[in-house]
Amino acid sequence: LVQVRHPAAGIPHMIFTASGQLGGVNGVNARGLAVSSTLLLDRPRRAVGAIGIMHPILVMTILERAEDIESAVEIVRGTERMGAFSLTISDNLTDRLCYLEYDGASLHVQHDKDLVMTTNLCLLHVSRDVPPHSSYRLTRLQDLLGANGGAGFTVGQAQAALRDRYDLGRGRVTPHPTMNTIHRIDNQVSIVMRPSTGEVWATPGPLSKEKADLYCSLNLKELFASEVPLTHRVHDRRTVAYGLDAPAAPPESDTQPDEGGRVMSRYVLRVADVSLNDRSERTPNMGQNPTASALRERLEASGATVRDLPVCDDPEETLAALDRFWQAHPTPHLFLMTARDDDAAPGDDEEAWARRRARGGRSLRLFWRCNGGRGWRAGRSTEEHSPRV
Repeated sequence: LVQVRHPAAGIPHMIFTASGQLGGVNGVNARGLAVSSTLLLDRPRRAVGAIGIMHPILVMTILERAEDIESAVEIVRGTERMGAFSLTISDNLTDRLCYLEYDGASLHVQHDKDLVMTTNLCLLHVSRDVPPHSSYRLTRLQDLLGANGGAGFTVGQAQAALRDRYDLGRGRVTPHPTMNTIHRIDNQVSIVMRPSTGEVWATPGPLSKEKADLYCSLNLKELFASEVPLTHRVHDRRTVAYGLDAPAAPPESDTQPDEGGRVMSRYVLRVADVSLNDRSERTPNMGQNPTASALRERLEASGATVRDLPVCDDPEETLAALDRFWQAHPTPHLFLMTARDDDAAPGDDEEAWARRRARGGRSLRLFWRCNGGRGWRAGRSTEEHSPRV
C-alpha cells in the first residue's frame, strides 16, 4: 500500500505500508529525504513489556518532520525506541548517506557513507546468531552490486537485483522466491527511489502474478503537489490530534456522511453507563466460572436479582428453565458466560470437544430464541420486553 500524506503541519511524504497500518518502514519526503529500514534478526529478543515507539511510527515521524539527515538522526535519538532495526537515510540536496542501527536504547550512527548494503543482520552492533538466509542474501547483493562501489549503478541494475532469485544455499536460480533469495518469499514489494529526479519505482505485489516483477513509476512532484502553502512549523501529532485547543465538533446534523461514493463503514464500540430500569428485575446468568461469579456480584450490587441457568448437555433442560423464569417475570437481559468455563478449551480430547460443541449449539439456540426465532416459547415475549443476549 502506497500512502501519500500531506500533514497539516509537516512535510508531505510518501510511505510504503500495509492496510490498517499507520506508518511504514520505507519512504521519501518532499525535502528529498529517503528512508529504508530492516528488522535486525540477529539481536536478542527483548522483554515483551518493553515500552517505546513502534518502528513504522518512527519512520513516519522522520519523513514528516526531518529537513535533513541531522534532524532525522536527532528525531531517532530523542525517541523512546523499542525493538532492533537499521535505517539508511539519504539526503538528495547534499548527496549524503547515513546508516544507523538501534536496539532499544542502544544507538550507533555512521555518517557520510558511500554505499550501504544490508539485510536483516547488524553491521554496527555485535551480531548474534545470524540467520543463514540473511547472510546468503547479503552475499548475493554484494556480488551483484558491490563491485560498483561508490561509482553507483543504474536504476535497471538496482531493480533487477531486488527481484533476483539466485539461491546461494541451493546454488541455483529458483523458479520461485525462497528465504535465501534477495527477492524473499515474504517480500510484498520491491522499491527503488531516486529523489534527485523525483522518481520512485515499485512492484505491484505478489498478487499481480505474471506482472509481479514489473515496476510501476511514481512521480513525486505530482504526488507532493499541493495548493495549500506548506508550513515549516511541525507540531507533535498527539497535540494536533488530542489537544485541548482542538476546534469543537460541528452539530450532529452537519456531520452526516455523504452516502454517495461511500467505500466503507466503521462501527466503534464504546462503554456507556446505563442504569437498570427496574432495580428489582430478574436476570438469568449462564456460566460456572470466576467471571460469571463477578458479574453476578456486580448485578446484585446494582439491585438486580440474578438466577443461574443450569449448565448441562441437554439444551431442552436449559430452555425449559429459561421458560420458567420468563413465566414468573419477563426479563430484559440474558448473560451467556460459558465461554469462560474451565472446560471451554478441552485441548486434544475429542470427546470433550464434542460435548463442548453440543453446549455451544445450546447457547446458539438460546440466542436465537431470545432474538425472535419463531416467537418466545411461553408466548409472552414482545418486541418491547424480549430478552437481550
